[in-house]
Amino acid sequence: MLRFSFTLLLIAVTHPLFAQFTYAPINVPGAVSTQARGINNNGEIVGFYKNTPCLDSDIRVPNCPNIKGFKLVNGAYIKLMVSGSSRTVIMGVNDLGDLVGYYTKSSDGTTHGFIWYHTNVVRTIDYPNAPNATVPFGINKAGIVVGGTFGTGPNGGFPGSGWVWANGTFSTMNPTLPGNPAGACCWAVTSISNTGVLAGLLFQSDYWQAWMKAGTDQDFLRIPQSSNAVTHLLQESIPTWT
Repeated sequence: MLRFSFTLLLIAVTHPLFAQFTYAPINVPGAVSTQARGINNNGEIVGFYKNTPCLDSDIRVPNCPNIKGFKLVNGAYIKLMVSGSSRTVIMGVNDLGDLVGYYTKSSDGTTHGFIWYHTNVVRTIDYPNAPNATVPFGINKAGIVVGGTFGTGPNGGFPGSGWVWANGTFSTMNPTLPGNPAGACCWAVTSISNTGVLAGLLFQSDYWQAWMKAGTDQDFLRIPQSSNAVTHLLQESIPTWT
């Protein structure tokens, strides 16, 4: 009897671990392709979509010219374009509803990073003297933005330098990981939590690597220790529906 009772208790305790989830597609009406890139604690989802077919050659930073942003709130799609832009790509959202991403000006074809505040004010942010476009990936509730510099041309581009933006000031974030630091390059900071924990990527020791950093120290950890770390970091956190 005791053994039977213990078995029932074990089943009751472990059952939630096998809970089934319901998956719902995210498709902007009229789009041929939709990508969701961020979600906040209020359930607001942001991303971008395309009205006409275009093959992106880089999963990290889309390079098609006909991209528009969207926000999904309470089941309703809100289409978003930075004023005066030919392309608006939304990459992240915080709990206040502030958005980050990049846009391309219609007037001169230049590309710039932006913060689209929940007050409907858009602020352009550009990494100083960057040879490539400033691409914000995430923003936390404190308004700290993270990202990288990327090429955004028709053939895609590698990341150049990772950065953290706070109160109008950029700080470079280009770590090297334990092991062989030779040839380290191609950094980007891909996300930030409300508590300030960072996650990012770089190329080192002949592999793409994923890393995280907690607190104000300089201890960078490789997660996980495999050549596919960055692939998993990006593909699992950036679902795509078409």
